[in-house]
Amino acid sequence: MDDTLMRNASPETASVPVSRPVSAPVPPALTRLLWLAVAAVVAVGVAAMLWLAPRVLYADPWRFTQKLLEMPWPSNVLVSDNGHREILPNLVRHAELSWLHGNQWLQIGTGVLLALATVWLLARIIKADALAPPVRAAATLIGALSIFWLGSQRALTHGNESVHAYLITAALMAGVAVLLRGDRRGAVLAALCGVAATFSFGSGVAVFVGLAAVLVVRRAPLSHWVPLMLGLLVAVGLHLGMGRTGMPSQMALAPLAQLDVLLRWLASPFIYLAWPALDPAAAQQLPFAPVRNAVHSVASGYQWLFGPVMTSRWPHLLVGAVGLGGVLGMTRCSWQRGRSAGAGESVALAMAWFGLAVGGLVALSRWTYFADYPTQLAAPRYVPWSWLFWCGLLLWATVRVGLRRPRPVVWGALLLALVAVPSTAWMAYLGASMQRVANMTATAAAAGVIDPDQTHGESVPGEVQAALPSLRAHGSAMFAWPETRYLQGERTAATASAVPLSAVSVVAVRNLLGGPAWRVEFAARSPAPRLVLQCAGRPVGLAMPLAGHWVGWATGPLDAGCLEALQLR
Repeated sequence: MDDTLMRNASPETASVPVSRPVSAPVPPALTRLLWLAVAAVVAVGVAAMLWLAPRVLYADPWRFTQKLLEMPWPSNVLVSDNGHREILPNLVRHAELSWLHGNQWLQIGTGVLLALATVWLLARIIKADALAPPVRAAATLIGALSIFWLGSQRALTHGNESVHAYLITAALMAGVAVLLRGDRRGAVLAALCGVAATFSFGSGVAVFVGLAAVLVVRRAPLSHWVPLMLGLLVAVGLHLGMGRTGMPSQMALAPLAQLDVLLRWLASPFIYLAWPALDPAAAQQLPFAPVRNAVHSVASGYQWLFGPVMTSRWPHLLVGAVGLGGVLGMTRCSWQRGRSAGAGESVALAMAWFGLAVGGLVALSRWTYFADYPTQLAAPRYVPWSWLFWCGLLLWATVRVGLRRPRPVVWGALLLALVAVPSTAWMAYLGASMQRVANMTATAAAAGVIDPDQTHGESVPGEVQAALPSLRAHGSAMFAWPETRYLQGERTAATASAVPLSAVSVVAVRNLLGGPAWRVEFAARSPAPRLVLQCAGRPVGLAMPLAGHWVGWATGPLDAGCLEALQLR
């Protein structure tokens, strides 16, 4: 969106008067500090996306990569997976498999660009209001946190997740931007954004709810509603009409139980904001004994009062109820203002209603699943959506309160950024541990070992096993590594040099792929990302660096005395 588009917005879009605060003016230095905080939040988020994302398959990608490789085009990108018809993300994944051997970089890069586009669009919408500079900076900071806070680690630091998540958020922001033009053409374009979001991930259909919230509060005419409703009907009709979705054909209604799920689901971001202070197990992982002991005491007290944080009902129900009441009250306030409602408060309500609608879909379709797996209600994969809900409420309050009293919203935005700093650290630690687990699973599988006793995180050993033949046949993912090709006896331009080993340990492990298998650990000095293991000149496995030493997997006859390692250049 360019400046011309925003200048040509409808009169009501730009009708928010210039802020004339009754409180003392905000020092320019504080405004500069807000913009520095925006830059820092974005920089940390992008760095996490680039450095913490696994460069290998992890979790669901084992399953849908197999489909992309084995099914014919275009069925492989149109097929539904676990209830989600991810057509647009599948196009990116298919291109990555075709052009880059599935090395994850196209997905990671696309996710980064979409996340940046989301924040940029949100900042442009906020700029359409004539807000005081510090209020605009505070609102933009909240917008940056809504996408780049590392509590959304699962979406930020997994390439496949970032593509579908930020396709949806970018579609939401683009849809709001064109709706705010106040004409029928804008409504048509917004409907197209909703359709695109629907075919990015199951949560995408909730974009229509966020866009509808804008039409409601701005009292849009019927002619603006028609394209949106037609777009929704087309999106849902195509989604259901293209074949099996993988979701239950009938969803039971249990209003009270599902409301309970929705309210607790909404509260989940606060778990990750204060995780060690709420969970004794997380507190035990903190560095520095005095801090660890103090936080562990707080977490133990919390657990004694309310139970385990991932499954307790209180105070989560209360937090969710406050959020629900907040969005209803804010919507009523903006609706009463009608067409004088500003662009900032409109996009804020779109964010909040979108997040609430995703929660409603989750509660409707998965509440029986949560009964069987209660800890999954607050799983990190849902946090981007519930966090967007709360950021929508905070953005609305910032824009509205800031019109009269800029100081409180400035300090509130800075306080939120400061409160998010500790959670950024421990969620980055979680992301690094997931990356490590993903690398270990992929390295072992490339060496011909799937040990059911090994930690695989969210990767299902059976899905890993099922995907290996297709990955090997196409030379994709870890089978494109030069070390794997060398292990399989294929020609490679790389030259091999021996790496001295010490403190070698060889332990037999179980192997779902059959035959003898070994886990190998040793000390070695090498800058290589992987080493080829061999015994008596015969390649037998692969190893990777891990916490100051090396760990690897091998097959066939092996003992510590014959083990050698090769570094490829």
